[in-house]
Amino acid sequence: MVSLNATPLYTSTAVRPRGPVLTVHSMFALVVASSLAGPALLDAKELPALELHAGKLDSLVTYAIDQAVDDVSGTFDARAKITWTNPSENPVGRLPLRLHPNGPAEFGMLAPRMKVDALTADQGVTWELVSPTNLEVAFDRPVDPGETVVIDVKYHGKMDHIDGRANDPLTQAMAQIGSIGGMPTGDYGLLAEGDGLFVMATTYPMVAPWREGDFDVSGAVRVGDVAYNSMARFDVRTVVGPDVNVVTNLADYAIENRPSGRVVKSKGDGVRDLVIVGGRDLVKSSTRVGHTTVNSWYRPRDEAAGQRALDMAAASLGSYEKRFGPYPYSELDVAEATLVGGAGGVEFCGLVLVAGMLYRDPAESQAQIVELMKTWGALGGALGNLDGTAAVQEATGKAIDDALEFTVAHEVAHQWFAGIVGNDSQRSPTLDEPLAQYLAGLAMEDRYGAEAGVAAMERYAKLNYVLWRALGGPDRVVRRDSATYTTNAEYAALVYGKAPYAWVDLRAKLGDEALHGALLSAVNTYRFDVASTEQFVDAVDKAAKGKVAPTVWRYLDEVHGDEDLHVADPGDLVLKLILPPETYAQVDVSLAVLGLQRDDFVRMLFGGGIASDAPIPKPIDPKAALEGLPPR
Repeated sequence: MVSLNATPLYTSTAVRPRGPVLTVHSMFALVVASSLAGPALLDAKELPALELHAGKLDSLVTYAIDQAVDDVSGTFDARAKITWTNPSENPVGRLPLRLHPNGPAEFGMLAPRMKVDALTADQGVTWELVSPTNLEVAFDRPVDPGETVVIDVKYHGKMDHIDGRANDPLTQAMAQIGSIGGMPTGDYGLLAEGDGLFVMATTYPMVAPWREGDFDVSGAVRVGDVAYNSMARFDVRTVVGPDVNVVTNLADYAIENRPSGRVVKSKGDGVRDLVIVGGRDLVKSSTRVGHTTVNSWYRPRDEAAGQRALDMAAASLGSYEKRFGPYPYSELDVAEATLVGGAGGVEFCGLVLVAGMLYRDPAESQAQIVELMKTWGALGGALGNLDGTAAVQEATGKAIDDALEFTVAHEVAHQWFAGIVGNDSQRSPTLDEPLAQYLAGLAMEDRYGAEAGVAAMERYAKLNYVLWRALGGPDRVVRRDSATYTTNAEYAALVYGKAPYAWVDLRAKLGDEALHGALLSAVNTYRFDVASTEQFVDAVDKAAKGKVAPTVWRYLDEVHGDEDLHVADPGDLVLKLILPPETYAQVDVSLAVLGLQRDDFVRMLFGGGIASDAPIPKPIDPKAALEGLPPR
């Protein structure tokens, strides 16, 4: 995911056929029981590496899912056949299924949006909803090592509704700034519909990842990514309205148009997730990078930005392949999505979501701040320092374009880090997010030159840290569980802002060949596996002959952020990064006349009092702790 909390956003069409009204149940009746056939998405050359690190293909968890989605009511019905093989050396008596769409319900933010109606298996089982996100299946007889069980689950649910104004770039920017010190109230729109688009991400009962001899059933988190998963296989049929276009992160190999609905068939081997994006006027543009087809999906009104996203995705894919090894899938999709809660984009294997606000022309914004900006621009023009409103609009449009490209580059980078090399997004966000930021800077450099790469890193990485410091936030240890972060701003500052500069620092010390060669070695070590930050850094350090770990741990475990990122005057640096040069000069003169410090002015713009110097919390497992008490 890429966070835009500190991002200065202001500085072929489907034909609608005639037909009957479609309901979820009538759509679901279209699904037939025949087995699916089609491309598996994963390049055949990748099978040896997949089987070496993730297990034999036929031993991976397999999800055969039939689902019907009505985007009008926002409801869905589905059934999943889950084939699971015991990967351990011991009998297993329980199998946890994660219901990730219910994460916000664990914090009382939203009611559960996904409900299981029935569960059966090819052997005796009982099941219990332990928490909104954790359903536990208990076997009447423990499953032996290597034994396979087939579980059938029926479930239904409802998407959130997001106001279409969420994709107004300036409205969304101000909403992000206004909540910069708070916690998100949902899951970024990953099960939602709005502004002509809908998203269903990880909306199926997911077998909890098997890690270190047990299932990982960690609860939901308030910040960071929602879920992670081991490699799996998917066989999916999605039924939607007759005029709805759909893209998944799998290989969508067949579409059946029927009078009462459209059936999309999808298949994927060796992927970690299932995500679906749909819309009644969703269109795509495509290009090729090596053996991979790159698709950009967007609404027709956003064609210019959709093409820009396609070009940047293709450029980024080429940039990363030459350094970090081949992309393993036949397709890469970039899809416009209505995202909220500070997310500029969200990543999945084979598909990345990019916030619709980054596709829109700021000149069309209906936000209240537009009038304020026009007034400021007109005032600047009257003083002879700005070209009035035109200068503000030009700077705003350029900022949106740059943010779109950096976001696409960041999300494509996640295809390697969190995709090819999986990681626990709750315990190890310091693995994938800092590397995705660093790689995005490389992609911008490859495309526009070294100076542009540095500037992009300053605006979309360093600015997160600098703004936090200007608002009074303390420099802190980065390497910790995402649940211990107190606010969005703290998480963005340390994980997205400070930590990426460990890799920038190492590049300056070791050079491209040594650093990127060591990263490639570590990628190959954990290709299709799941690694912790510690395991991955150890692998990079070993390949680099001990020259990597000290620098990484300095950035992640110590508090030298101001020194390492060269931040002497945070308020001044914030203003330089978010304002066009002419505007900065005018503000600088005005602040001197008013006797205001730059930090004070930044607090006026973004709000103060968000920082906390309370000790970093150390979470416990209440259930385990209670069981650890001796009986009375």
